[in-house]
Amino acid sequence: MILYRRMSLDDKEQFVNLMDNILDELDRKDFFIRPNEERIDYILDGDLGVSFGAFEDNKLIAIAYILFNDSVDFLRDAANVGENSSKFGGFLVAEEYRNRGIIKELEKILITEAKVLDLENLVIMVHPDNAPSIKVIEFTGAEEVNNIIVEGYPRKIYLLKTK
Repeated sequence: MILYRRMSLDDKEQFVNLMDNILDELDRKDFFIRPNEERIDYILDGDLGVSFGAFEDNKLIAIAYILFNDSVDFLRDAANVGENSSKFGGFLVAEEYRNRGIIKELEKILITEAKVLDLENLVIMVHPDNAPSIKVIEFTGAEEVNNIIVEGYPRKIYLLKTK
């Protein structure tokens, strides 16, 4: 049975292992920009964002998150939205668990969290060739609003209005 729960810094080792395993499997390494250690702490710190994981037998199999602070200003600018908007993303799922609706469930949980937090918009970025991720993003009702370059990689910017 899959358990969905909020993550914390206590989950860092599992988060790093999941992320590195997925990156090792990716044919297109440019689909995912790996966060550094400081950014990982930021993602898992409950004061700076909300991250949820899917666990099976206490093993992390998927993650998604919302980030709050100034590090997402460039995304707000790209989506032409105000400060009451946050980054929504980090969609990662272990290969053997794909196509089971796990990311869609994490999206639903985090969209509900965004509404509770009174966020007006969620901004999502994705590589323009990453069709599976685009499909998952568009499932939420998010609309493409811009194209930018991030750390040398092209990215589509999507906007999901939560109000």
